Amino acid sequence: MTRVLVIEDNPDLAYGLRNNLEIEGYEVDVVGDGAKGLARARDADVELVILDLMLPGMDGFRVLRALRDEGRRVPVLILTARGEESDKVRGLRLGADDYVTKPFGVLELLARVEALLRRATRDPAAPEPDVERFGEVEVVSASRTVIRAGQPVALTPKEYELLVALLRRRGAVASRVELLTEVWGYNSAVMSRTVDTHIAELRRKLEEDLAAPQHILTVRKAKYRLQTSKDPSRTPRSSRSSPCSPLPVRRAAAASCSGRCTTATRVTGTGRSRSCSRTRPPIPTAPPSIRCGGNTRRSPAGCVSISSRAIPVTARCSRTTPSTRSRTTRCARPRRSCTR
Repeated sequence: MTRVLVIEDNPDLAYGLRNNLEIEGYEVDVVGDGAKGLARARDADVELVILDLMLPGMDGFRVLRALRDEGRRVPVLILTARGEESDKVRGLRLGADDYVTKPFGVLELLARVEALLRRATRDPAAPEPDVERFGEVEVVSASRTVIRAGQPVALTPKEYELLVALLRRRGAVASRVELLTEVWGYNSAVMSRTVDTHIAELRRKLEEDLAAPQHILTVRKAKYRLQTSKDPSRTPRSSRSSPCSPLPVRRAAAASCSGRCTTATRVTGTGRSRSCSRTRPPIPTAPPSIRCGGNTRRSPAGCVSISSRAIPVTARCSRTTPSTRSRTTRCARPRRSCTR
């Protein structure tokens, strides 16, 4: 577990810093004195120091100078209420890796801590690969060029730096605040949609389907990550529809039907223009067993008079004779129903 040393003489602030850092998964030590903090920072297991400047016994500038004079490369983040430009310049020239003034945002501080630890754990002796690949895209770091399917892609400087920042994480998630801090140097107080805009531009230039991106992915609407291999569960929309699905109109000639069409469809055309279209259902008509009178005609609803007034099918006269049990004859008056 990553160990963070907090050198802060304000007990309330030190307590809040400890809680927030422990929630993020860090192991935190708190020291309220400059001399004790210097002695604790000399331990090899400390991976990051959050240092206040106004400390009893030994101020933060002396602590920082002593650490750097001894050749210790542990990352140091200065957290102080001294916001004058001269203090910032002095702290950075003494060897501080970052400088944050009070009051500060917790999310910004956590993002800066994560960025410092990420840069510290990177092996400086290991050379970065000249060419990074994902899908059909190649990123050449030596010339700062991007190639997709053998064709160069024109990226702005910030678009390229954002792409490289996502590549360096090797599939890990990066929040909007982290990318703003790393690529643009903004802090959490700046509510900007710059990251979202540049992500959309990268997708437009590098993705095959904007509606279903395969590599530059969004995580919970506030974070992003770059996936080097395609996700089979994220199928592009162009391959989701079947050419043999029921259609209200005839499909274009480019969509050919490789097999038999489903129910209620039929194959139309020949060769490459074969497609599937919906078959028109038959128009219902009156059963042939129904006989209509002189002033009526057959229709799907039964016998209809010429004046468009329907005659119920049950409007028939029945009579029984010795030769037949039942015989149906038409009524003399078709508008009434009668029984004999």
